[in-house]
Amino acid sequence: MENYTDEEFMVSECIKCKKINWPSLKFCKNCLSSNTLRKGNNIGRIIEYSKNDQGYFGIVEFEGQIRLICYFNQINNPKINQEVILQKIKKNKSNYSFEVSQHY
Repeated sequence: MENYTDEEFMVSECIKCKKINWPSLKFCKNCLSSNTLRKGNNIGRIIEYSKNDQGYFGIVEFEGQIRLICYFNQINNPKINQEVILQKIKKNKSNYSFEVSQHY
C-alpha cells in the first residue's frame, strides 16, 4: 500500500504586486519581489472533463488562473463552469492527487 499524506492547498503570492505565482516560487515572476505562501481558495470551476472506468476527471480552475487535473467525487453529471470544492489533496513522494466534489 502506498503511503499518502493529506496536504493543504497553498499558493504563493507576491508581497508587493499581489500576483499569484503557480507553481509556488520563492520570487515573483512579475516583479522579482519575495512571495509568501497563503491558503488558497478551494472553490473552483470545471474547465473541461472526461470519463474513464474509475469515473469523471478533468481540469478545474482555482483563483482564476491555477488549473489542476482533478478527480470528481460524487459528481454524476458534471458541467462546464460548474462550481466545485477542493476536498482532498494527497501526496505520495512527488506525485499529487486532487479530488473535488460538488459545491452547494
